[in-house]
Amino acid sequence: MERIARLIPLVKPFYTETSDPAHDWPHIGRVAASAKLLAKNQTLQLECLLAAVYCHDLVNLPKDHPERKNASTLTANRAETFLIEAGFNVQ
Repeated sequence: MERIARLIPLVKPFYTETSDPAHDWPHIGRVAASAKLLAKNQTLQLECLLAAVYCHDLVNLPKDHPERKNASTLTANRAETFLIEAGFNVQ
């Protein structure tokens, strides 16, 4: 889980510098706990699953924002940089 340890400080500011409680750091903790529970007894790479959890809301735009429909793509683009920096292979 070394890569997760490197990833967390890169992404955490996106969730701690928000006033939206639906997309804050405790939200990420709840999603991570749920993911770990669901992954129990499954054959998967938990580190990759947790990387997705930690990156899934990097770009959170208000519902009425004109770029809202692009939030997923914007999140994926931003996540790629952090995932590479943390040591994940994104190819």
